[in-house]
Amino acid sequence: MESHRRGFFDEGVGAEGNWWHNLLGGTSGLGLYEKILECYKFLVENHQQECHGLREKTRSTSRQTGRNI
Repeated sequence: MESHRRGFFDEGVGAEGNWWHNLLGGTSGLGLYEKILECYKFLVENHQQECHGLREKTRSTSRQTGRNI
């Protein structure tokens, strides 16, 4: 199975815009919600179906042992 990795980098809150947005973002987290949404959007758009193999294996093991994982 061939594996492909993709990177995602975001400057973070308080790193973009004018000085006022930098101050508010850096001190209060203004814009954090939007940054989190951008990261989740990247994960959803770049998700690979092959990743489910491990999860299915884990579920079958938890059924056998009766433990929730």
